[in-house]
Amino acid sequence: MEGEIILGEVVKPHGIKGRVKVKNHAESSEIYHRAERLTFKTKEDILKTLVVKQTQEIGNCVILKLEGISSREDAEALTGSIILVSREELPVTEEDEYYWHDLLGMDVYDREGVYYGLIVNIIRTGSNDVYVVRGEKGREILVPGTYDAIHEIMIFDKKMIIEPQYGHDVHGEI
Repeated sequence: MEGEIILGEVVKPHGIKGRVKVKNHAESSEIYHRAERLTFKTKEDILKTLVVKQTQEIGNCVILKLEGISSREDAEALTGSIILVSREELPVTEEDEYYWHDLLGMDVYDREGVYYGLIVNIIRTGSNDVYVVRGEKGREILVPGTYDAIHEIMIFDKKMIIEPQYGHDVHGEI
């Protein structure tokens, strides 16, 4: 489904009143509340569009109360579903603010044009995100998502320019 972004996956029912526990793939659980409608793609490839009535964050998971899902059996039918949201439903980002899905798969270069690889994962930390960049030979480096480390992000070109002295691999500085 083009234009759809994966937010998470329904793990199991939560309680007896139709809530579902979701493994969160989004950078923030707030996005579930901000999006008016979510699409649930079941294991049988059936699409259901539901409205979120309530959210609760528990660790890396989100508990959702959905309109029209009122029993444990209703919630059980959603287990294993992938949760999608339309790109148009997402709030517009501010300058220097990006959604993770815009950054994942982005090519990373330094200011001299040396290619480091693709952003394959993003790690949320207390102070800033850390981008996991995998090179052509499988080597991974970690780049802090700070103004000092990131020189430029070009969303439409899927390209990030970094200051190489801030990137680190498992064995030390790159």
